[in-house]
Amino acid sequence: MQDKFFSVVDIEVTEKKEIVQIAIINLDKKLNILDKVNYYFKPNKELSSFLTNLTGITNEQLEDKPSFRELAHEIYNMIKNNILVCHGVIQDYSILKKNFAKEGISYNPFLMLDTVELTKLYFPTLSSYKLGDIAESLELIALGNYHNAAVDVDLTVQLLQKIVYKINSIQEKNFIKIKSLLKKYNKTITMFSEYYRLNRIQIKTSNLLLRNNLYFRKIESNDRVSKASRQIFLSSIDEDQFIKCNNLRSTDKTVAILHSQENYIPFNFFNIFKKKLALFENNSSYSLLIKLIVWIQETKTGNFNELTLDLSEFYRLTELKKYFNKEVNYYYEKALNKSLNSDYIITNYNNLTSILMNDYLNNDTFVYEDKNILGVQVKRLCKSILYYRDVVIELNVVINKTRNNVVVGIQKNIEDLVKYLHEMYIFESLELYNEAIEFIINDIEYLISELSKLNVILIKTNNFLNNLLNILKDKTKGYYRFESIHNNISMILKIKDSKKEKLLINKIYSNGNIKFLEDIINIDNFRKKFQILSNDSIVPDFNLKKIYLFNSSNYKELY
Repeated sequence: MQDKFFSVVDIEVTEKKEIVQIAIINLDKKLNILDKVNYYFKPNKELSSFLTNLTGITNEQLEDKPSFRELAHEIYNMIKNNILVCHGVIQDYSILKKNFAKEGISYNPFLMLDTVELTKLYFPTLSSYKLGDIAESLELIALGNYHNAAVDVDLTVQLLQKIVYKINSIQEKNFIKIKSLLKKYNKTITMFSEYYRLNRIQIKTSNLLLRNNLYFRKIESNDRVSKASRQIFLSSIDEDQFIKCNNLRSTDKTVAILHSQENYIPFNFFNIFKKKLALFENNSSYSLLIKLIVWIQETKTGNFNELTLDLSEFYRLTELKKYFNKEVNYYYEKALNKSLNSDYIITNYNNLTSILMNDYLNNDTFVYEDKNILGVQVKRLCKSILYYRDVVIELNVVINKTRNNVVVGIQKNIEDLVKYLHEMYIFESLELYNEAIEFIINDIEYLISELSKLNVILIKTNNFLNNLLNILKDKTKGYYRFESIHNNISMILKIKDSKKEKLLINKIYSNGNIKFLEDIINIDNFRKKFQILSNDSIVPDFNLKKIYLFNSSNYKELY
C-alpha cells in the first residue's frame, strides 16, 4: 500500500448502466490531491426524467459531450495503477469493468477500498450510510447537490480523511484489539488502518475508564436520590420521538430513558463473546466486535441503541446479550441513577418485564399507550423466538470440525423438512398440510432420536426440532413462519409461554398505579402533533387513541 496512490471515483449511470458522468480525484500517500477530472458523456438513449431529477444532469447538457468510448483509455490510464476508492466500491467497480471491457480494456485494480464499509466500522452510530446523510452527520462540505459525481467524489475524499482521523483517535489498547479482529475480517482494511495510524491523537484519559484492558467512556451522573412521584411511560415508538411529540422536555421536569440491563454493554463483553460465541466466529462477529470497541470509547450512554448494525450483527448481539444480565453493569447503573432523579422515565415495551421487576420502581405510575397495544405487547414478550439459521450455522460448524457423516445426513434431512414446510407455507395449502402432518411429525421424532445417539451435542438443533414438534402437535404452543417469503432459511419458531403471560399480566395489574395516554394527554394538543408520528396527512376523524398502530409494523395484525 505504501507504494500506491489512490483513485477516488464516483460515477453516474443510466438505468442501462451507461456511464454519463465520471469524477476522479487522485491522491498521494498522504491523501493530498494530485489531480482531478470531471467528465460528462452522451449516452445512446436520452436520460429519463427520474435520472435528471436525481442528478441534475439534463439531456441538453450532454448533447455535445463525447461518448465514454472516446475517453475510455485516458480514464483507464489515470486509475489503472492505483487503489480504487468508492462509496460502494463493488457496484462502481462492476460498472467500470463492464464499460471498459466494451472498449477492449481489462480493468483489475491493485486493491479496492469501500468508504461505506470503512464508515460503518469506524462510525458505528450514524443513522444512515448514504453519502449525503454521512456528509450532514460528519459536517462534510458539499460543493453542490448530492448525486452529482463531482460533488460526491469530493465528499468521498473528505470522508476518507475523516476516517483516517478517526483511526488515529482510537486509544492504543483498543486499536490493538481492533487490529487483531481486522486481520480476520478484511486484509485490505487492515493494511489501510495500520498504514494510516501514523499521527495518533492524544485523547484525555481522564474522560475514560480502563477496564479489562480496554478504554470505555466515563459517564458523569448524580448520586441516587429517588424521587417520590414518578411516571414511567411505555412507548411503542422511538423514545426520543415519544418525548418530542408529547412535549415532555418543554417542562421544568427532568426526563430519562431507561432500558433493561442487557441493553447496556458490560466491561467484560469481549471476554464473554470469546467464551460464549467462539463457535460462531465469522465476519459478522468480527465486524460487530470492531464496532463495539470503536464505540465504547465515545458512547454517551453505553446503550446498544446508539449503534447502527447490519442484520447479521444485530442477531449476533442478541445472542450475546443473553449473558449480560449476570454482570455488574456500570452503564446500566448510571442510567438507573439518572432515572431515579427524574420525574419521567421513558422506555419501550421490550423492557416492560425488567422495569416491572425493578424494586426501585415499584411505587411509580406506569403509563401505557393503549389497552390493545399493551395486550399485543404482553403476548409478544411472552413468546420466545428460535431461528433456523442458528441450526444451519451449528450443523455447518460441527460438520467442518468433525466430518461426521451421520451429522451430514441429519443436516440433509432437516433441510428437506424445512423446504417442504416452506413450500406449504408459500402455497397456503391446508389440505396438503393436513395430509402430510403425520409424516412430518414422524420425521422430526426420528431426527430427534438420531440426535440423541450422537457423541456431539447439538443444542440449538435439538431445541429447534423439539419445539417444532410441539408446535405441530399442539397449535396453542406457538407457530412457525418465514421472515422472507422467498427464503426457507429465514424460518423462525415463535413459542408461546402462557405461564409467563399470566404472571406478567398479574404483575401489571397488581401494581395498581396504571394509566393510559388518553387519560393524561390533552387530545387537542395531540392532534396538532399527529404529523410528527406519521408521514401521512392529518386525518380529522382518526381515532387518536390508536395513533401508534400506524407508526409500527408490530401492530398491523390488529387491523
